[in-house]
Amino acid sequence: MAFSLSQKEYIGAARWGTKAASLSLKDALEQVALDASTAYIELETVDRELDAARQQEAFADRLVSIEQERAEAGVDPLSEMLQAQLKAAQLKLERLHLETRAGHSQNN
Repeated sequence: MAFSLSQKEYIGAARWGTKAASLSLKDALEQVALDASTAYIELETVDRELDAARQQEAFADRLVSIEQERAEAGVDPLSEMLQAQLKAAQLKLERLHLETRAGHSQNN
């Protein structure tokens, strides 16, 4: 009983099982690192887009004010002010989408 072929095979199988588990753990760790770096890049991209969207929104709000003053003065037709308001609303919607995307990126 001191030496058994089946026991040697069990030990060999256990070694292979340990090696397989170790490789599986290594793969899982690499996947976590990849997921984290992808999420970080996505969040950084969204943050930059959000900064640009906020700046565009501020410019659009200023344009609305200018067009409102011009319409009140009778220099431009009311349609120019309405176009500026529409563009400002579109930019606000884009900013809201980006903020939602940033929230999802932070949660993942």
